[in-house]
Formats: sequence, C-alpha cells, structure tokens
Amino acid sequence: MSGIWQIIRDALSLDVTDLVYLYRPQNMDMTLLSQVGQPRPGVFVRIGAFFWRMLKLIRQLPQSGRMPPLTPQAPLFFVSTNNQTAALRPLAKEINGAYLLGIDGFGDHQLPLLPAYVWSLFFFPLALARYIRAWGVARRPFRYVFDMYWLAYGYYILVRRLLRRMRPAVVIMANDHMLWTRAMLRAAQAEKITTIYLQHASVSERFPPLAFDFALLDGFDAAQKYAACGPSATQVFLVGLPRFDAYAGQTNRRRQAAVAGICVNPQNGLAEVAALAETLVQNLPGLQFILRPHPGDTRRKMWQNLAQQVGWECSDGRTEPAFHFLSRMDVVLAGDSNILLEAALMNVYPIYYDFLGQKLDYYGFHRNGLAAYYDSPQAVVVALQELATCKPDVRERTKRYCASVHTAYDGRSAELAAALINQIIAGESLTGGDWQRAPEIEGVAVYELSGRWSC
Repeated sequence: MSGIWQIIRDALSLDVTDLVYLYRPQNMDMTLLSQVGQPRPGVFVRIGAFFWRMLKLIRQLPQSGRMPPLTPQAPLFFVSTNNQTAALRPLAKEINGAYLLGIDGFGDHQLPLLPAYVWSLFFFPLALARYIRAWGVARRPFRYVFDMYWLAYGYYILVRRLLRRMRPAVVIMANDHMLWTRAMLRAAQAEKITTIYLQHASVSERFPPLAFDFALLDGFDAAQKYAACGPSATQVFLVGLPRFDAYAGQTNRRRQAAVAGICVNPQNGLAEVAALAETLVQNLPGLQFILRPHPGDTRRKMWQNLAQQVGWECSDGRTEPAFHFLSRMDVVLAGDSNILLEAALMNVYPIYYDFLGQKLDYYGFHRNGLAAYYDSPQAVVVALQELATCKPDVRERTKRYCASVHTAYDGRSAELAAALINQIIAGESLTGGDWQRAPEIEGVAVYELSGRWSC
C-alpha cells in the first residue's frame, strides 16, 4: 500500500496546467488553437463532459476497464492520435519486442481510461479549489479544460501504476504537449524509466522545452526551434522522418502538374475554402482537384458536401495515410500545415495558401524557402497554370527539415532511429563515431550524422 500512497502524493503535487500545455494562459491566444472543435466553454459544461465520457466508458465495459496483457521490459511505444501512430509504427516494427500502446483505438493495445476517471473523482475538491484560487488570465483556461485538469490526476495515477507493473526498457512517444503524453512523461521520470521523443510533425517556438532523456528529431529546423523554446538536458539526434521511409521510392517525377490536393485545417472555414474552390473550378478545368480535411477535423460531412458540389474527390485523412495521398498529387495547397513539408519530401510542389490573409507562417515554410506563398485565389490560378506547363523539383528544399535527405539513410530513417534506440536500451554511448555535434545550436546538445554518410 505504501507504493500507491506515494503515487497519490506525487499526483497531488502535479502542475496540471503544465500537463494540459496548449491551454496554459500564455498559449490561449495561439492562432493555431482551433476554434473548430474547441471544447465548449463553461466550468459546469466541462464537469458535465467529464461525467458524460465516464458514462460512455462504463457502457463499454469490460473493454474500457480492463488492462491489456503486458510484456515486462518491452520497449513501450505510446500513441494517442492517428499522426502519432503513423510516426511511431514504422519505428516499432524495427524494434524487437516493441509494445505499441494507445488510447481511443490507436495502437495495438488499448490503455483503459475508465480507472483514470474513477481515480479522478477523489481529486474533485482539489481541482475545484485550484479553479477558485485562479484569477484573471489564470482562470480563463478552466472554462475550456476544467475536465482535463481534473482528469489529469487520475490519469497520472493510471499510467504511473502501469509503468510500475510493466517496467518497460524505454518509453517512446511522438508528442510533447498533450495531457496523454506529458503525464506519461512525468510518470516515467518518477519511475526512473528512460524516455525518448520522436517528432511526428513540424514544431514551433511555442512548444515546451524538451524534457525527455533523448529526442530523435527530423532535422536542423526542429532542433533550432526547440533550442529557442529553452535550454534542455535532452540529447538530440537528427534522424529524418521514419514515417516517410515506406514511400521513398514513390517520389514524384512528373514534369507537368495534373493533380492538385487542397488540404484544409480545422482553422479553415467553409466560406474561404468554397470561394477558392469556385475560382479553381472556373479557371482550371484541365486540372483534377482532391480535397483533404485534416484527420482531426470533425466537420467531415461538411467537406464531403463541398467536394461533391464542385465535383472533386474527397480524401479521408483517417483512412488514407498522408504519404499515400501525396503519392497521387503533383501539387499540394495548404495553410499552416505539416503536409507542405511532407509534400516537398515527395517532390510534390508545395503552395502555402493564406486562407485568411494573416501572414502567420507558423512553421516558417515560406520564410525558409520551402513553399511559395499566395493569399488570393487568382494568384493561385496563375501559379497552377504555370505548374501545369512546368513543375520544378523541390525535394532539395527539405534538407533543413529532414536530416536524412541526400544521405545514405535517405528512406532509411527508421533503421537509423532503431539503431539509436537499441543502443540506448543496451546502455551504450551514442556520441562519437558516426555522430558529430552540431555547433550552430546553443542550449541543447544536438548531434547529426558525420559527413561520410552524405551521398
């Protein structure tokens, strides 16, 4: 019993606002915090949402409350979204005995969340007291995520007990700013289990500083941005994108654009997308267009209806992987989305279209020369007319973002990352040999492949 009481004492000291990082007061006005799919505000509404989800889990018994069979000492991969799964699954296939755990149907084994809700019931007075003590801007996030702050206590206890039972060799995650992964990170640190972070999408300077033991990042751009987030003791290795490996042989070689993908985010509204679609249909009858909503966008029916109205195909991001979609494209148009980088890796021409004219350039894709910038439908028409005649190669532009491009590990990033993880599990030194310190980055120890691995 002493063990569980220690875990409860640790849970009582949690900074739950840090675990629900995107809703920290200083992040609340972040442009990319979508208004579509945003939690309904109101503390009483959020309390009701907590009990509604708990009742849904009870109705799903016994699945929602039963822990899956555990494999002691296995490398534990943890996922909570479709994109995280796409990033970690190729790597898990390279690691002997990998255990892919997830929630909400992702992963090979499901972490039951019902016990987290049950444990959290005992912490309601604490969550309520923190809300009452919060004033001004500090109180604002409670209106949106009081239920997540409340759930954080029970969820932490759940994953801490899981890790204590399983004692995995390492814990590997592909997200660093959601409750599910940040609480898992804190639990692993408390249990003195080595933690590894694998980047699953582009990052920005608004992300939290790296707090893992090791981080396997895509390239120099991500390392530079994380260094700007704050100093860190994490050892960083630039390995490229394992999720790209399976499609390395399908890069675009066509010299004339015939198919264009229009990728929309939860931030995009129907009116501006419909206006763009109408202009494209009227002026470019020879081009084929495919509309692709973000996998996390809940307005799928709305986008399907729009695609049907303008005579376009609609790609379902929940079932068609991003790189499979890109293998069919010649051009991709998107706002602030990582799919622009993934397109360029496939040698698909990326267009950064500023739907709302905000000039945000959240990931720096235009600033760093990866994607062309347009903010009007007419300008896009002109660009696509030119690309239908001559489409240039763009893959060289991705070197800043993907360290494996034009090296011997181009298309073999999972192999490279797996070798590092196996060395970590074996307790071997990672520095020296094939890896050299990147001198341009301060505040974080960043290592890249030595020059002899260049093609």
